[in-house]
Amino acid sequence: MKQKIAYIVFVFLLYLFLFDPPFYMFRGALRFSNILLVIALLYHCTKIKNYLHFLRNLRRELQLFLFLSVFIIVRSAFEMELSHINRMLMAFLNIFMVVPFFLQFSKEFDFCTEEKIARALMLTCTIASFISIACLTNPALYSYIKFSVIQVSENDYLYNNEYRGFGLASYLTSNYGFILGFIAGMGCFYIKENKWFLFCIPFVVIAGLINCRTSILITSSIIAILLFFERRTASSGLVVLFGVIFVLNFSYFLTFLNTSDRTLEWLTSFRQQIAIILSGEVSGTEADDLFGRMIIWPEFLEQWFVGRGYDIFINKSGAEKSDVGWIRQLNYGGIMYLLLFYSVIMALLKRIHHSGHLSFLLVFIVTYCIANTKTLCYPGDTLFVLLMFFYIMKVKKGYMIYNKIA
Repeated sequence: MKQKIAYIVFVFLLYLFLFDPPFYMFRGALRFSNILLVIALLYHCTKIKNYLHFLRNLRRELQLFLFLSVFIIVRSAFEMELSHINRMLMAFLNIFMVVPFFLQFSKEFDFCTEEKIARALMLTCTIASFISIACLTNPALYSYIKFSVIQVSENDYLYNNEYRGFGLASYLTSNYGFILGFIAGMGCFYIKENKWFLFCIPFVVIAGLINCRTSILITSSIIAILLFFERRTASSGLVVLFGVIFVLNFSYFLTFLNTSDRTLEWLTSFRQQIAIILSGEVSGTEADDLFGRMIIWPEFLEQWFVGRGYDIFINKSGAEKSDVGWIRQLNYGGIMYLLLFYSVIMALLKRIHHSGHLSFLLVFIVTYCIANTKTLCYPGDTLFVLLMFFYIMKVKKGYMIYNKIA
């Protein structure tokens, strides 16, 4: 009974960690993500020997992120722009405090293995997807969550856009969809031992799609990696069969769920745009916008080397903004920052390669590239932290690190 209660608490905390539900009474310093940091800190204080042992096993990763942080602090100081410093701080706290908290917590109650944690992640995302689909099918519930529970402001993008943004989470139109797409894809790696994932994955995929269409690119890319690089005949057969059935009946699923015409039009247009792009024509598509209007290059030679010192998504000059992650990185810190940042990424990828996890190496690359093209995928963002969560479990054997401590 104690273990079951602990598991429920674990899933609840995972929901707060992954989605940080933005209840209007829990904002600012009282955000759930901040509350979780305090819980993790207090927990580590009672397990200080375990925590320090864990950090010693991640000293190389700590050094890499510290190296990057020095440049960020120096560059931001000239413009007094704190957004990148705040993001880097959140990266440290989430990767090196919250992730080990989840590993130690799960170890105490005997579900600290990669597969068992993957089950908890799938369950958490399934719960989130049920909430999203409930909002999709029930306009009254959607309005209640949007205007009473979250209290979306008039300046928010979702205030007048009711064809997306279904759910109880932060960053519904970007990070939320990416996380669901990633977990739906990763879940396929564990289907052989967890057949019930086949029931959950369609809901997780749909919840990701109705909020962020790009999420399906992450899911499909991970499934493609599974099929080509994992020698699991039974699992691969199930995935292919599931994929064919889902694609053929996707429109039926949405119609059955009483999806609004505007949402259906928005989703259908994405499929049409992909078909147009594959035919070699990008004019008038979202890709034309993403790789046309939003490609903002530095203006001067100095900016090419050290950037502007601020995020052009939060544009100080009032000029055009860009969503594209690597363009925002280039404009923030120039070529020097890009070299430093991607040197850190390459070092992580090198360690994944040496550990023999080729499939996860490709998953990491593809997931990050898709997310960082659509928007900025920073180390402090939950998707990146989730990638590091799997990195620690697979490459560093995070659960074994803690199992060595009594």
